[in-house]
Amino acid sequence: MTTNTIKNSSDCAKCAICRCRCCINKRTKCSRVKKPPIQSDIKLNDHERRCCLILVRHGISRDEIDKRFSGWNDCDLSTIGNEQMHRTGQALHQAKLSVDICFTSVLKRAAKSLFIIQDEMDYLWLPVYNAWRLNDRMLGNLTGFNRDRADALFGQNQIKEWLTRPELAPPLLEESNALHPQSNYKYHHISSIVPSTETLSDVRKRLLPFFYDQLLSNLYLGKNIILVTHDDIVKAIIRLMNNYAVDEFVNYAVPIGIPIVFEFSLNTNEFINGYYFSSTLLENNTDNQQQLFPTGFDINKIKSTEKLPALNFDSKTSNLQTDLDIKANPIDQIYPSIDQQQENKTLKFPVLSTTDIASYQSDISK
Repeated sequence: MTTNTIKNSSDCAKCAICRCRCCINKRTKCSRVKKPPIQSDIKLNDHERRCCLILVRHGISRDEIDKRFSGWNDCDLSTIGNEQMHRTGQALHQAKLSVDICFTSVLKRAAKSLFIIQDEMDYLWLPVYNAWRLNDRMLGNLTGFNRDRADALFGQNQIKEWLTRPELAPPLLEESNALHPQSNYKYHHISSIVPSTETLSDVRKRLLPFFYDQLLSNLYLGKNIILVTHDDIVKAIIRLMNNYAVDEFVNYAVPIGIPIVFEFSLNTNEFINGYYFSSTLLENNTDNQQQLFPTGFDINKIKSTEKLPALNFDSKTSNLQTDLDIKANPIDQIYPSIDQQQENKTLKFPVLSTTDIASYQSDISK
């Protein structure tokens, strides 16, 4: 009678004594036997089509050096900010990241930051789109205001409430003020909806059309995007990606000049990874004293009660359709006019005396 044997050899001397089926069954349970590698599904993802979104917060501006609130004030990059963006561009160039399209705001500090990064990456030939919806948060009467003077006038707690509570906004910036965007020609096409102040909820509402019509549409087409913008806008985009609440992680920081890379799967049409770009060139770009704003892939996602509109990409027309139907609605329904905001406003701002107004208006004009 012949015994069925298996020709597998064992690395265990104790289990290799006999080749009968009984001993072979015992041998499979031995921890010293080398087992064949388990076939996983990882290879199936090797051919996954991906593109990436690179988010960058602009370099330090002159207003930040002078300890002033910026908002929509079109201040320039500082010398330090220029150096930061050169290092950011060099780091991205070393990583050989591919970019197809660039977005930034219409504010000088963000646009110059993008230009420097493009120059370092040798991508000056790429198309650049300046979108007013990517502008920094409108800070109302805090625009261009000295931070120390503001703390003395309004109090640190009040300013923190304005900047972190989703339903609160700084006092309105008068249209007669030279810093009001109403008087700037670059906003003439949106003169009816240009804001005089904004809450965090207003920023999210303002950003939604760009997020769906431009950002996601280009990702669905497989384009690699670099987007250089402002702190509150970077946070708002990440919140939209992960369905975070408007004020989620409000005390967490987006470091200056440290790219945040998100990988987008064209197979599943979703973001599958997000991380802060690491390079020795970027070590001096930020002090990193605050906790980093979570990308949504480095922590367990927090489920929000607010749901985003469903996405439906039409490959034939290359259009991204949503339940929000942004293109079908008048722009005033997407972003209410100032009159509509004032009618719906229930919050009361502190009443300033004539002396207070004159003092900080003269401070701004310096």
